Amino acid sequence: MTTFHTVDTFWIGRYLGADSLAAVTSSIFWIWLVISIGEMVSIGVDAIAARRHGERRPREAAHAVGDGVVFHGRATQAGGWAGSSRPDA
Repeated sequence: MTTFHTVDTFWIGRYLGADSLAAVTSSIFWIWLVISIGEMVSIGVDAIAARRHGERRPREAAHAVGDGVVFHGRATQAGGWAGSSRPDA
């Protein structure tokens, strides 16, 4: 992701100007934040499911995975709703 951002920064700064460059560089924080939250949830679900599986409680492991899938779906819907309801769009 860092290499992708660096290449974008170079080309946008070179050809599109300062305003475009400011928009791209300020958005990288939000992109990083969304990816980090997704990874945090994924790691948490993996840890809970693995623990339940190791405790020989497969039904609870499956329930943890199902909760993770539902959370992902709801977070995606919320993100889509928030992204589509911008006042300047």
